Amino acid sequence: MPSYQLFYKKDFPFLDILFERKEVLKDYTRYQVRNEFGEGSVSIYTLFPGFYLAMNNFSLNNATFYNPVNAQISRPFIKMEYCLSGEYRFKGTKGRIGIVENGDCGCYAGMETFTEVEFKNGRCSSIGLFCYPDEFKTILKHDWGDSGTRLDEYYQKINERKEYLITKRDLRSTNLLDEVQNFAVKGNPVSLRLRAMELFMLEINLFLENRKKEKRFYSRAHLDKVSRIKKIIDENYYKNFTVEDLSTDEGINSSYLKTIFKERYGNSIYSYKKALRLRNAETMLIETELPIYEIVQAVGYADAGKFARVFKEYYNYSPFTYRTINRH
Repeated sequence: MPSYQLFYKKDFPFLDILFERKEVLKDYTRYQVRNEFGEGSVSIYTLFPGFYLAMNNFSLNNATFYNPVNAQISRPFIKMEYCLSGEYRFKGTKGRIGIVENGDCGCYAGMETFTEVEFKNGRCSSIGLFCYPDEFKTILKHDWGDSGTRLDEYYQKINERKEYLITKRDLRSTNLLDEVQNFAVKGNPVSLRLRAMELFMLEINLFLENRKKEKRFYSRAHLDKVSRIKKIIDENYYKNFTVEDLSTDEGINSSYLKTIFKERYGNSIYSYKKALRLRNAETMLIETELPIYEIVQAVGYADAGKFARVFKEYYNYSPFTYRTINRH
């Protein structure tokens, strides 16, 4: 039987492009980021034949990488990727796009490779569970008395989706994920295998029973428009413009813009811009000698009284008192 490492490197060319193998044990292989690309590592554990765990923690000099091969996976596969920190985007050969952020789980099935992967700020910390169902079903049946029916059903439904499945972790999944991480770090292989298997089957059952909270899917074009709008706000927070102004300029429905912006950045456009104004006002209060009325105007408020009220709601002090306290 071919080793997992050979399958993994063949089926996932990004591993071969960005990493080099540094340590090989019976059921464990560590890959290190090639010096020209950044730093960090990927550790891969063979838990059962056909079932694997990958722990990723790396920082890359470039954020986006392209697959020069665009080949299919050698045989059907399932992967669940839990993002622990950072954010990454990926694009498949069928044109599907997924965005996985901290707290998300990205699930993929089929024989499709990624043509492009983008890591926000070049960083990624994640844990992945990966299996070849045909091989893994043999273990399920022989060692666990499981026919693999639900595994087959999960594979079929995920593979047939028009979009990648991206879900939010629930409390039970999070607790199991923490245990998987701890057992991997402590070198407890038996407990690691059991918890990883439990987590994997839990995700399958929750999905099949419609108990997973799925993230909405948005096209790359819409996400790019919202990203540009955020940049406009960042650079012009002191200007007075409406959501309708922004949506018209970028050619996106205003309601759609508000929905995507809040899901992507955690705040409404109004709240986001207000927070930017107040943070910049705070900086000017502490680091400059500008009169408060000039700071009010500089961050885009026309009414000093309203600014003072909003500032106090955020910082519990009036602008004058806040400046006095933080200069002593």
